[in-house]
Amino acid sequence: MNFKTFGMAAALSCAAGMGSAAVLDFASPVSLDHGGSHVVNYSWGTMTVSSAVDGIFNWGGSVTQSGFGYGVNGNPDTDPELVDGKPIFSSEALTFSFSRDILLNSILFSEMDDNDDYKVYIDGSPLIAGDFTLSDGNPLELGGLLARSFTIEAVGEWDTCYFIFNCNEDAPFGNDSFGVAGITAAVPLPAAGWALIAGLGALGATRRRKKA
Repeated sequence: MNFKTFGMAAALSCAAGMGSAAVLDFASPVSLDHGGSHVVNYSWGTMTVSSAVDGIFNWGGSVTQSGFGYGVNGNPDTDPELVDGKPIFSSEALTFSFSRDILLNSILFSEMDDNDDYKVYIDGSPLIAGDFTLSDGNPLELGGLLARSFTIEAVGEWDTCYFIFNCNEDAPFGNDSFGVAGITAAVPLPAAGWALIAGLGALGATRRRKKA
């Protein structure tokens, strides 16, 4: 295999592992309620966004989209354009499902502050074993994690700090509220890319045999 052929194979090998990165911006200038789910078509496949709510004070739920990105509208809901943990003992979650594997680089949030915690699940499993609440990563960097889906959840907490020091004005009603504003992701090269690399390797081997 000559230098030119080797260079092409190396470049394609890198592309096969990473694909081309893209930023998916979820913000919408108009507030929309997409109901049970929202399907978006891209050149490489589809993304489906669905919502879930839980808790004795929260039921129903729909996917919303606004200038903050995606959110959840529960019933009742004081922040229908955001994912929140209000009222207490309630939770709201958004699940992003893809028609093919993606390499998830980062997740960007909006309206997030130091008091906001969120739970992250990749393909249904917690991102971090044990204590997997995260509050200081915006954007949350994932380093090209291979995934078919991810879920962002906000859970209302009972904060005794409210009753002792009044240090969190939103407690005890749940103090988490944020939007999922976008992601940075890449699409791995299809299997055809690997086949092309293998073909180039075979071509180089054939040339070596002919020279011999």
